[in-house]
Amino acid sequence: MNPLKALAIVEDDAVLREELSCFFVNQGYLVHEANSHQGLLDILKLHDIQVVVLDLNLPGKNGYEIATWLKHDLPRLGVVIMTARTSLTDRIKGYDVGADLYLPKPTNPMELLAAVRSLTKRLQDAAPQTQKFQLSMQARRMTSLEACCDDLTGIEVFLLRVLAMSPDKTVDIGEMLNILEEKFTARTLTRRALENIFSRLRKKLTTAFDNDLDPIKAVRGFGYQLTWSIEIVD
Repeated sequence: MNPLKALAIVEDDAVLREELSCFFVNQGYLVHEANSHQGLLDILKLHDIQVVVLDLNLPGKNGYEIATWLKHDLPRLGVVIMTARTSLTDRIKGYDVGADLYLPKPTNPMELLAAVRSLTKRLQDAAPQTQKFQLSMQARRMTSLEACCDDLTGIEVFLLRVLAMSPDKTVDIGEMLNILEEKFTARTLTRRALENIFSRLRKKLTTAFDNDLDPIKAVRGFGYQLTWSIEIVD
C-alpha cells in the first residue's frame, strides 16, 4: 500500500464532493474526485486507492452497480456507500452488493473519517501476506512466491497497473494510448510502438516466472487483456 492515505469520492453533488474532499485533505489524505463510474475508472487506472466513498444516485451506472463491480474485480478496496437512501431495503441491498459500510446522509465528517480509518485498518489486517503475483510500482518489480522480475521500466509497470485496474482487465488500444500520452507527456507512442512494448514485457515476465501462459493477450479489433492475477502493492 502507498504510505500516503488515498481516497476516491464518487459523488455527483459538486458542493458536497468538494466539502468532503477539502475535509479529508486537511486530515492528511490524498483525495481524488469523480461524479460517475467513468470518472472512478479514470482515477483507478492512474492512482492507488485504498477506500472509495460512493453515492448511489449517479449518472450512468448507479452506486449499487459500481459497488458490485468493485467487490468482484478489486476486492482489496474498501467501499463506503454514503447516501440519502436509508430504508432497510436499501441498506440490505447495499451490503448485499459488497459495501463494507453503509452510512446515511448527512453524516458528520468526523464520523465518516473514523469509519474510513477503521475500514482501512481492518482491510490491511485481513489482507493476505502473499499473493500469486505482486506488482510494486515504486520498485518497478513484480514478485511471486518463487521468483522475481525486477527490471521493469516505468511504462511497463504503468501498463500492468492500467490493465489490472480495468473492468475484465481489458483496455481498448485507443484508450490506452490516450492514457499513456497523459502520463508520459514527453513520449509519443504509436500502436506499433505499443505492440513492441508489450512484446518485450511478455518476454520479461514469462522468462522471469518460467510461465508459458501469456500474461497479456491481444484482443483482436479491441485492445489488450491481462490474463495473470496481479495485486498492486504500492
